Amino acid sequence: MPLAVIIEQIPSHWEQMDEHDRAVKRLEAWKEQEPFRGRADLFAYRLSCAGVSEGTLRRWNLDEIAGKGNGGSAPWVGQLRQIYATQSNASSKVIEEPRTTLRRQLLSPILPIIENVQASVNAHIEHSRRMRRGFEVLSSALSSSEGSLDQRLARIIARTIALELGAARIQGQLYGGTSQARFLYFINDLTKPQSIGRLFDEYPVLAHQCLRAAQQWRDATILLLTRLSSDYEMLCLKYGDLGDLQDFRPEVGDRHNDGQSVCILQFTNNISMVYKPRAIAIEKHFYEFIHWLNEAGVNPQYRVLELVDRETYGWSEFVHHSPCTDTDQLARFFRRQGGYLAILHSLLGSDLHLQNVIASGEHPMLVDLEGLFHVPYAFANGHDHVTAIGKILRESVLIQGMLPSCIMDDRFPEDDLSGITGSAAQHTSRTAPELVGIGTDHMHVIREIASLDQSINRPVFDGSEVDAAAYRSEITDGFGGIYDVMLRNKKELSDPRGPLSGFRSDEVRRILRPTEAYASLLDESFHPNLLRESLDRERLFDRLWCLGADDSLFRSVVPLESADLWNGDIPHFTARVNSRALNWREQQVQPEFFTESGFERALSKARRMTCRDRTLQQWLIRAAIPPNVRNSSGRGSSIGLQGAGRYDVTRNNLGDIALETVESIAHYLGELSLEGDNGLTWICVKANSDDRNVISELALDLYDGLPGLALFFGYTSLLLDCPWIDQLADETAEAVLRAVHREADLPPSIGGFSGLGGLIYCLSCLAVLQRDERFAVAAKRLADSVSDKIGDDEEFDLIHGSAGCVLGLLALNNVAPAESLIQTATVCADHLLESAMRDTAGISWITSSGPGFALTGAAHGSAGVALSLLRLYGISRLQRHRSAALATISWERNQVRSMAQAALTSELRATPGSAVANANRAAWCHGPVGIGVTRLQVPHQTAFDEFQEEVDRAMQAAACGDESTDVSLCHGTAGVADLVIEAGEKIGWSRGQLKKVIAGLLVPPGYDVGEYSDDRNVLCPGLMTGLAGVGYELLRVAAPRTVPSVLVLAPPSIK
Repeated sequence: MPLAVIIEQIPSHWEQMDEHDRAVKRLEAWKEQEPFRGRADLFAYRLSCAGVSEGTLRRWNLDEIAGKGNGGSAPWVGQLRQIYATQSNASSKVIEEPRTTLRRQLLSPILPIIENVQASVNAHIEHSRRMRRGFEVLSSALSSSEGSLDQRLARIIARTIALELGAARIQGQLYGGTSQARFLYFINDLTKPQSIGRLFDEYPVLAHQCLRAAQQWRDATILLLTRLSSDYEMLCLKYGDLGDLQDFRPEVGDRHNDGQSVCILQFTNNISMVYKPRAIAIEKHFYEFIHWLNEAGVNPQYRVLELVDRETYGWSEFVHHSPCTDTDQLARFFRRQGGYLAILHSLLGSDLHLQNVIASGEHPMLVDLEGLFHVPYAFANGHDHVTAIGKILRESVLIQGMLPSCIMDDRFPEDDLSGITGSAAQHTSRTAPELVGIGTDHMHVIREIASLDQSINRPVFDGSEVDAAAYRSEITDGFGGIYDVMLRNKKELSDPRGPLSGFRSDEVRRILRPTEAYASLLDESFHPNLLRESLDRERLFDRLWCLGADDSLFRSVVPLESADLWNGDIPHFTARVNSRALNWREQQVQPEFFTESGFERALSKARRMTCRDRTLQQWLIRAAIPPNVRNSSGRGSSIGLQGAGRYDVTRNNLGDIALETVESIAHYLGELSLEGDNGLTWICVKANSDDRNVISELALDLYDGLPGLALFFGYTSLLLDCPWIDQLADETAEAVLRAVHREADLPPSIGGFSGLGGLIYCLSCLAVLQRDERFAVAAKRLADSVSDKIGDDEEFDLIHGSAGCVLGLLALNNVAPAESLIQTATVCADHLLESAMRDTAGISWITSSGPGFALTGAAHGSAGVALSLLRLYGISRLQRHRSAALATISWERNQVRSMAQAALTSELRATPGSAVANANRAAWCHGPVGIGVTRLQVPHQTAFDEFQEEVDRAMQAAACGDESTDVSLCHGTAGVADLVIEAGEKIGWSRGQLKKVIAGLLVPPGYDVGEYSDDRNVLCPGLMTGLAGVGYELLRVAAPRTVPSVLVLAPPSIK
């Protein structure tokens, strides 16, 4: 059959141009795309990698120089002509059966190519049969393999077929009475030689890609069958009598090295195995390491897979997905998951996503280990600058892929693809082209949310998948158990001749970019507009140059990535564990590509194993696993402290038992402390816009940032005589002082907890605690900057707005009095009065970030504003501030009284005049408890009888609130404790109630402080929702007159 394959078609508006003009025009467009725009040196280097220069391109046809297969003399063109010339006419008519033949209908123009490679495979099988190899390849096995070929080819050609179908429909070239009939007319027409010729003339790159993919399938299939024939007797000895080959599924995972992929083989004797077309020495030595751990006495023991290592390829026992039969098996499953986290932490594991983990009964099995001994590439010229904390996180358990991605970093995916918690039952953030209307003449391509392949990484119990959140303790305990075994054997583990020595010469994969980035680029390269001219497709792949364009070493990688993509492969680079060199297709790319080898890095990590590192990694595990209230196992996730309320609080000296827990908290926080770029710091968990856990360094706000830790350690140092606590207090205070001199780190708001007001408050307290005027000077500098920001405040409240700023300024005035501070506080107060909403009940405020109506309560409502106005009045004696405060209290009291009796412990939030859903919640931030705390600060300003009702209501809420739902200052028990402490100090309330409240805060002997949890399933270090706040409130239990109430930003005692 004649086949006219031309180099390219010249667009109509270029028809009058000669080749030189056209080449110049396209060249200029190429130079203007990123990252080449304005980078003549980079473009010249990019061309030199292809063996050409700009001058050459100006003289020659661009596509011919690109050399990707458009030339009429290319070898593949002759192969294609021969296939279509010799193929029978059996392919020229498509069987008209609906559904079952839809994919083959789409492939009709290339059926001769498919039949050609199938014939080659069949010929190989027939030849092997005559050679009596010992087993038969059943027709079912071939059908399964051919299905994977069809799927791969459909991915390449489908969008082009859809585009041509649409064009034919619009031009009225389709015939038939129905949409389906017109589709079949089009498909049958495509089988005609002249139609195929026109298609390949229009899309020569498409022709080449289809031929290449089919031939790769042929070669990979024949290679597999050849190796199976050679190893068959050996495999029977290893796994038992296999029988005949009944089924084999190629393309389990990504394709590398000329279309080769992992295959699953099933034999008639009910035995399955896995074929890996690469060296599997890394798996072999991994299971030897597992055996070493089993011999060291780990409990539970770990399963070891049976392997057959053939040096350049290998065979593995197949892991069947099976359920757990009872909750004990579930518990052991998750302990092993945690243990694997420790093992992979030691062996520098990476890429252990949900497709690489199989839940097999009580055993989680890792089935792809070529990402071990991972070494990240260190980009030159600061392209990949990482903070000190970022480096710590990149060497933590978070980078393995087993845990959900929660690092704020472009390298980590938004979707949960993790080996432990990831599931295919989720929407991804990525879109992919999908055909709709298949089988009709309206078939077209749309972009839809990409779905994940089926995953079997999560355990199944009682017919349902089990979420890891309910077994977080088992996971962290399992990690600790394996880590402790390795820690006890640290000397042996860090010895170059020790358990890691077997890995030295193993070949491992080096992942330079996310596989998903490659896969998306490859998908896009099959767009019809990129299958006409090879240069257009080449320019798409040139996006790879955007990363590392200024790095001479990384530059050498990009042409190889492009070559793999042109070959239809996911780019694949390797290295030896004990080498710094980077390899590609068994060729060395660069001898010193990495700054260290995987072996050196693993030995270094082993030497750095400590109890402190174990604590940090366990905290990260807790932080990474998302919260879950209940799952099919019937277990709920822990909120509060496990064992809360079991502490003996009958002892009279509450202060002593409170300080015992304070010391435990201080020790735990000390272990979590990290050395950042600017001194001591911590990491915390925050919720991003999608309500997912994100781990980041503490910010410079009082609410949950570094200043809160400084207050906790400062007052702990004051009450406890511990040199190590003194050191933590000094270092944290110095870190805050350094940070306030960096303008970029300062919070943007003026609020008392999230903004400058809170920072001023912290520095005022530190000036007293450290006996160092530098802190007061820094606080005054911040106070001077507040005036310009007051007019922009639309929050007004204690947390974010002017009310909180007033209290911070007054605290500083208490430490270092200055008229300017009172003046600035007065400007804040007057801004509040000017912004107030007035009605017959009094005055209130609607904040810009609130629900759209005025709120009651301390954190965001009227109680916090009234407190700031009354405290300022106590100094300024300006009657307008007192009057506004009393009007604010009047409005709030009217709102609270309007609630139904059942909602007395709630705050008006959902809609005006209604209560929040959880009417029994007792917390400082919202509701009677916070109102009560603020009212207890001002009895000396007016008759206390006016506040008696609100304090009584607050104490009632504290008494009947839910137990141990949260332990934090802002939302939970610690905030309630502050109310009880203040009531005892201000109005002589019995401390008996305090014993009941703080029971939920104390850590019983034998319990881990790390088991404190908040509503994000892990308690952070910070003040208002973290451990520092719990410890701070316990300091107030011990010394309420020495440690000021931070919930009302009470000034520090200067005695």
